[in-house]
Amino acid sequence: CDMCWYERIAMYPIFLIATIALIRKDDDTFRYVFPLSVIGGLLSLWHFLEQIFPNTFSASSICASPRSCTIPAFQWFGWIVPPLFSWVAFVMIGICAWLFHRQQRKGEQ
Repeated sequence: CDMCWYERIAMYPIFLIATIALIRKDDDTFRYVFPLSVIGGLLSLWHFLEQIFPNTFSASSICASPRSCTIPAFQWFGWIVPPLFSWVAFVMIGICAWLFHRQQRKGEQ
């Protein structure tokens, strides 16, 4: 569905930016990685809520693909759906980026 693609659009650059930063030993990736993780996290949270509560949240204006954004590809225990995995990944990336940035700032003082 379209929402899945929007989440991927936020996730894939994080990998590319982090890889380049590792190669170049660049410590200033926080300003790029953190906003992407927040944006992706918000998109995946919205998508998750839309799949769990399909009549409450509606992205009909966003989802124009034939595959509905409210129908999960799979569902475990009634609430574990793919956007939840995406949200967890974005939250973990955001936390790691913030902790790394905080550690960098402590080292500079």
